[in-house]
Amino acid sequence: MSEILIEKIIVSPQIHDKIQTAILSWIEAAIPYVDNNLSSIDHNKKQITELLRRRLAPTITNIVKQYRQPIPDPEYMGHKVNVEVDILHAYSEAGSVRSSWTKYRDVPKMRTAYVYKNTLNITLSPYQISNIVLHKNENSIGELVSTITHEITHLIQSLSSRRNSVYNKNYYSTGADKDTRYYMAKFEIDAHAQSLASEILSKSKKMPDPIKYIQNILPLIGMGIQTVFNRPTFPSKHYQEIKNLLTSPSDDPKLAEAKKRAWRRFNKRIYEKLSNYLEHLQQK
Repeated sequence: MSEILIEKIIVSPQIHDKIQTAILSWIEAAIPYVDNNLSSIDHNKKQITELLRRRLAPTITNIVKQYRQPIPDPEYMGHKVNVEVDILHAYSEAGSVRSSWTKYRDVPKMRTAYVYKNTLNITLSPYQISNIVLHKNENSIGELVSTITHEITHLIQSLSSRRNSVYNKNYYSTGADKDTRYYMAKFEIDAHAQSLASEILSKSKKMPDPIKYIQNILPLIGMGIQTVFNRPTFPSKHYQEIKNLLTSPSDDPKLAEAKKRAWRRFNKRIYEKLSNYLEHLQQK
């Protein structure tokens, strides 16, 4: 049942638009704190990160509410979503999600109660912030939206489990290197598929004909093709990396079959999400 719920997760175009709107609002508010000297970003780190956090937190909280499952437990006191934003020189567009049960003593009722808490963290480098805020680089903005939708997918995955933890099942967990095992985890496959679909949706909005753009990409995704004549046909930082890892030959027949299944799932998820976006655009 947990896996069935996960397979239905699609960060809708409406959610995508809300995230993009929050980021565009942050860009305008952060302009006074960013200039060509990257040291200004370090100096104004607190203001820049807080401005983004305040804009993302309500949107992400409302998204999580839509997917939250009822917990029939008298000791359960609610669900809290935290959003954290950080600036580090060593990272660019990194994200993470962590979850925990927080227990406390409910003194008036003389009982132990608990609150479930999700925390979504976004980490950006000063260079990336300069690209987004100062130069309004469309690719960088699209990549940030993609990172956030990736982590929102993980948040929703955790809510689909009765234990409120990310459903973690790999196609194969032995006999492979760390990167290959990572991309054979079903919950990571689905989140990376969402990242790529978000990047393509962001790009489509800048095209003269967004519908035609996605229609042209769908058959390429079906064939697992990103480049034609050494030129990328759609934006992606990780598509070719994932393809190379999951289609490379293996002497272990079980591992080879697991990689093949993981690759098919990845492409299928991207295709499903893009088809959903295309249907949404055609209905407008």
